[in-house]
Amino acid sequence: MIRPNPNTSPGDWQTPEELTAVAIARMNQGFAPPPEVYQIQYRSRINWIDFPDWARPINPEAFDGCCHEG
Repeated sequence: MIRPNPNTSPGDWQTPEELTAVAIARMNQGFAPPPEVYQIQYRSRINWIDFPDWARPINPEAFDGCCHEG
């Protein structure tokens, strides 16, 4: 299995699935997931079951519709 580089920059992924793969690879190596997983354009498209409790947002819907994100 080819593992994503945990040092991948945000422009390197094209889909939420690729971002999720990078995040999981980083977490398996003891690193935090990229902050982009918490951005609104990805947050609702990521399967949070794949993430440990410490990496999951408290309530992904809590910030939907807020004007400071986008």
